[in-house]
Amino acid sequence: MNDNTHNLKYLTSIILDNNSAFGMLQSACNQMYMLFESISKISRRRIFTHVKQSTVLQSGDTLPPQVAGSCIFDYIRTVKFLRGIKKTIDAKLDKTPGQPLRILYAGTGPFGSILTPLVPNYKEHQLKIDTIEYHEESLNFFKTVIKELSLQSFYSNNFLCDASQFTNENKTQYDIIIAECMQAALRSEGQTAITFNLSKFLKDDGAFIPGNIRISALLLDKPELMSIKAYEPPKISREDLLNRLSSKRIELGEIFSLSKNSRDEMNLVGGSSEILQGVVKTIPNEISQNMVIAYSTLIEVTKGIAITGYEPCALTALHYEPEEIHIAPGMKIRFDYNMGRKPKFEPVVLKDDRT
Repeated sequence: MNDNTHNLKYLTSIILDNNSAFGMLQSACNQMYMLFESISKISRRRIFTHVKQSTVLQSGDTLPPQVAGSCIFDYIRTVKFLRGIKKTIDAKLDKTPGQPLRILYAGTGPFGSILTPLVPNYKEHQLKIDTIEYHEESLNFFKTVIKELSLQSFYSNNFLCDASQFTNENKTQYDIIIAECMQAALRSEGQTAITFNLSKFLKDDGAFIPGNIRISALLLDKPELMSIKAYEPPKISREDLLNRLSSKRIELGEIFSLSKNSRDEMNLVGGSSEILQGVVKTIPNEISQNMVIAYSTLIEVTKGIAITGYEPCALTALHYEPEEIHIAPGMKIRFDYNMGRKPKFEPVVLKDDRT
């Protein structure tokens, strides 16, 4: 184990420790980024010049390497995914001792930041990892990281393609598939299409990570929404935020759930190949004039480990679309989801009793 691998393992141990304080977790993620930046030779300065250069694919945006690499700074995301993936790997190894786990990791970015830190905790015969990455530049950075950490023997195939179009020509059935290609409310990026495609390649008892993404619709005063989106801990306590949310919003309920089984459970809108027909919700009579539709996100990484909308995480931040419909009491709305080039929810006002 070289010095870089030793340092990575130490930082990972802090992140995996449930007793680590807020500041320790944040510091560990920051140091982990600096370690990856150093060994990959990626330039942090380029993050700011490449922000608007996402590539639009058939199923949504894919982030360029400098932006994808910076996701590690979203420390709640990094911590919860690393803990959830570690828990899943350990549970699978306990069930099949002596057999290597086949893992597929889609959207590695330049560092593979939600799996790479865990790999030094295992022996070579325990894990066989395939990866998918669309950007060749990201893949090259990732290969450099793996080489510098002396982890090449854990990796079998590095596929350069759109994960939503991956065909699995090797016919591999995977124990675990990991894909975190998302933003809050499942907008912009291709998480839904990627999940639909890759879940076909799981073993019957395989685990998809995240295990479930739940989107709920709510009505919120627009001025209040703006103040909540500006939430910065510890300037506002979590308790104060919870009180704000509970006192000034109307829950419409869950409108979407994405898991390894969703492909077989959802229906397309007639005549469409990419718009999923959503559930219908009725706007209650007791609404104020300034209320807008907002979306909350809950990510269950694995059983017992979740990221909620009450945590400072970009993936679960409250979201609303400024151009959406003007709501009125008694209105029936069907929350369709477009999983095409610009993924997002597209609420439809029903003119009659159709559901």
